[in-house]
Amino acid sequence: MQLRFTIQKGLRPELIAHVIQSQPASIDELVRVARIAEAAAAATAAASTDMSLDRMINELAANRNASEKNTEEIRRLAEFTGDMSITVDRREGCDTVI
Repeated sequence: MQLRFTIQKGLRPELIAHVIQSQPASIDELVRVARIAEAAAAATAAASTDMSLDRMINELAANRNASEKNTEEIRRLAEFTGDMSITVDRREGCDTVI
């Protein structure tokens, strides 16, 4: 019994709760339950990583779409302002832009 408690204290924090809840009666059972908890934790972490990766890909796609729209708007503004001309009156004492 003392050895089981010592082994449980050495488990990773994410595994301890599962092992304690299962109340293993032997060291072999403790090891089996800990392995199951470890596999479940790894699967959960992998699913979380996949969701994070999917979310990042979606955000990148949205940013690319926004960037393309902004680029098009800049092109239209450049075409519009390309037809305009600005003249600055540089005579002494005159700060007029025509």
